[in-house]
Amino acid sequence: QTRVQSARQLPGKQTISYKAAEELVRRGTYTLDDGVQFRHDVRFTWPSIQYMTWEQNCGIFEAINADCCIVLAEDGWPFDPRLSEETMRLLQPTTFETLPGSHYFHADPSTADAVADVVFSFLSD
Repeated sequence: QTRVQSARQLPGKQTISYKAAEELVRRGTYTLDDGVQFRHDVRFTWPSIQYMTWEQNCGIFEAINADCCIVLAEDGWPFDPRLSEETMRLLQPTTFETLPGSHYFHADPSTADAVADVVFSFLSD
């Protein structure tokens, strides 16, 4: 329940279903004799484009030489529209879809199948 409530504190109209939150917490913890321990995915320590400058992001986007698939949620993370437009220009995605949902639409049972359909279609082309 706490994870469901914490999603509402994020920017925009973020939501997460109880089922998706439960799965994230289950995957992110393991049981010990005296309680639970949080798992720490080493990938969370990798540099994130969220913390890079716009120029650094552009350098990464310009270096990509592959087909791209972008799937956005209608109520997803609220990015600056100008930066989103420039990202689209640089990446030139071969697949671009906007689907119902918020930032966690890939995990929520009511929207995950639609996200998976787009990704599977992209990968099969």
